[in-house]
Amino acid sequence: MGTKKKVILFIVEGESDRRSLEAILDNYLTPLKVAFDIVHGDITTKFVSSEIKNQLNKTVQNFCLLNTDYYKLKDIKEIVHIVDMDGAYIDDNDIIFNPAKSEIIYKLDKILAKNPKDLKYIHKNKRMVLDLLSRLTEVTVTMINLGVEEIRPQAIKLPYRIYYFSRNLEHVLHNIISNLTKEQKKDLSNKFEEEYDGDVEKFLHFISQYAVSGNYSETWDFIKQNKNSLNRHCNIHLFFQ
Repeated sequence: MGTKKKVILFIVEGESDRRSLEAILDNYLTPLKVAFDIVHGDITTKFVSSEIKNQLNKTVQNFCLLNTDYYKLKDIKEIVHIVDMDGAYIDDNDIIFNPAKSEIIYKLDKILAKNPKDLKYIHKNKRMVLDLLSRLTEVTVTMINLGVEEIRPQAIKLPYRIYYFSRNLEHVLHNIISNLTKEQKKDLSNKFEEEYDGDVEKFLHFISQYAVSGNYSETWDFIKQNKNSLNRHCNIHLFFQ
């Protein structure tokens, strides 16, 4: 029996992330396996900075438990986390009251919101979480043996990196800043998947137009400045280096 392939686990917000990137990453990482854990939302806004490490632990735990026939925790080589920036680092003064619509409207220089105070609080929390995650290099995940009572469960340390699309995936890949429905996102990701068809070089040529220069920490310093977190930037290219 051959050695089981190691897995790179990608934590992403939605199905469109997986559909857009899976073939490209699968091709690039061969013979390693690629797995996606779709968390259906933004954990950087759902949890505070003091909770986020434990939440990452739970996220990986749950992924392994739900996919026990395919993946074991010991098979995971590293964790790659992909997030949208959503303008989190813009100045509070650039979040403008907009009584006309309930939805948040994103522009390239400001955000219009019916409840600016609430959004400012969300942004503050997200900044604190991202500040922590962008400095994190590993995640400790507890080994769980179902049906076995353990006094001190084993723990495994896994390399961790977080990459961003700004303002979000659709902005970088399709130059769309408006809010989209799930169906619209699905259609766009299907088209992107068909166009690039796992072609890593073609993808990297495309993404280089929006790739922030510098090393990992420098790309994070950049996106936290001025209104960069609203504009068309990403640092996913660093994963391929």
